[in-house]
Amino acid sequence: MPVMWWQAAMTWILVLTLGAGACSKQSPPAGDGNSDRSQPGATPTTQSELPGGYEGFLEMVSCDSLSGWVWAPSQPGTPLTIDLYDGDRLLATTSAELFRQDLLDARKGNGRHQFIQATPSEVKNGQPHSIRAIVKGTSFTLPRLEGAPSSITCEP
Repeated sequence: MPVMWWQAAMTWILVLTLGAGACSKQSPPAGDGNSDRSQPGATPTTQSELPGGYEGFLEMVSCDSLSGWVWAPSQPGTPLTIDLYDGDRLLATTSAELFRQDLLDARKGNGRHQFIQATPSEVKNGQPHSIRAIVKGTSFTLPRLEGAPSSITCEP
């Protein structure tokens, strides 16, 4: 499935925002949450390997977007489909197919394993929401990167 123009635009906006230091805490591009890997330019390691044969993280949960990366080492060229939930309610389904150089450099398949999803409008209602990312068709929940909030409250 081709990358939509808005997905590419959101990727660049995210890259430019993080690169400019606009966030209060810059997350490593695809690190495993260990403090020794939280420096800019940190790369994914085998320590990010998770039970179930998947590797990855839910890296950002904000009122603007939900993003992270995931891949299956047994299927290095296959993008995975991610279901995004608010508690037990399905919010959106997206594909982890966007390219990231740091994933390629870390030998994570072809590097096309990132997902970025605009935060759905139903979350923007002033109430707290617990966001989870699950590999579609499995019970595997992506762990949160250290610093990613466990819930968000977005104003309408």
